[in-house]
Amino acid sequence: MRNLLLRRKGIGVKVITVTGESFFFFYEDFDDSKGITRARKHFRFNEHLVFFTNKWAQQSAFAEYMDHYKKLLSIAENYPDDIAVQETFQNYKNFVIARLRQYTGFSTRKAAKQVLEQRISFNKFTGVI
Repeated sequence: MRNLLLRRKGIGVKVITVTGESFFFFYEDFDDSKGITRARKHFRFNEHLVFFTNKWAQQSAFAEYMDHYKKLLSIAENYPDDIAVQETFQNYKNFVIARLRQYTGFSTRKAAKQVLEQRISFNKFTGVI
């Protein structure tokens, strides 16, 4: 569902069940109230629904991207002579920079600086896809 979020408008739904477990679902089409109505009908058995925006979903997804980036960075630092590891890390770094540019409208230089420093301006996310 996260791939749908990258291409379409929508909102995320956090469902908290009666047992207290949380689940996240992303719906792809919410220009009117039909989507929210559909979500409410789908989860109506004592669940607590919290609706989020695309901006929240982008921030959440990007936080996961950065967690993965940190793991790959650690591996790349441990294996500096492994060409496959270094190439994988560079490709992923370029992906993360491109995604940050898409979500915020930053220049390539500013996005790269934030990723390299691992200090992301999450408040600058636009929520526009």
